[in-house]
Amino acid sequence: MNTKQYPLIAREGWGRLALVSGVGLLLHFGVEPMAALPAWCVLALALYQFRDPTRSPPSLPLAVVSPIHGVVSNIAEARDPWLDREAVVVEIRSRFLDIRSIYSPTEGKIVDQWRREAHGQQSAVAYWIKTDEDDDVVLEIQPRGWHGPMSFRYHPGERVGQGRRVGFVNNGCFTKVYLPANSLIDVQQGQSAIASAQVLAHYV
Repeated sequence: MNTKQYPLIAREGWGRLALVSGVGLLLHFGVEPMAALPAWCVLALALYQFRDPTRSPPSLPLAVVSPIHGVVSNIAEARDPWLDREAVVVEIRSRFLDIRSIYSPTEGKIVDQWRREAHGQQSAVAYWIKTDEDDDVVLEIQPRGWHGPMSFRYHPGERVGQGRRVGFVNNGCFTKVYLPANSLIDVQQGQSAIASAQVLAHYV
């Protein structure tokens, strides 16, 4: 089943696209067509940046899928700073041309959310998701410093579906997925991850 309940071009980019289109039209008809060429080039790049294609998550109830497009940059046993527990963390870093949408790594209920703002540290927002089997997953999102607005459309008390689109970061981000310590990892460091389709791990 695909998760297509949103436009092909992310709503988060509509304002920017309208602005660039307006400048292009103004230059095209107010000056000359060639004067609008830079604006049309910027528009083409923005359309590519805000593309939001259909995703089809696997039908695997105990699977955890990648929340973003990118590369698995680290897999390690770690202390979950949000739930204060032993965990295994899978870190994924998006690349410049990757799709910028964020997807839920698992199905369940958002129990809580936190934000960290600190001098000298990258800001981060984290979402605690509890599955129907009582497994706890924390999705930590660190937008790049020049990212612009980030949207996350779900709040504590709401349910999210496995691989469901939940947000967007304009210029990409770095995510950490904190899993139960006994989870079975299905990816390797350096492997490419396709958002909502790549299985990162399975619960036991």
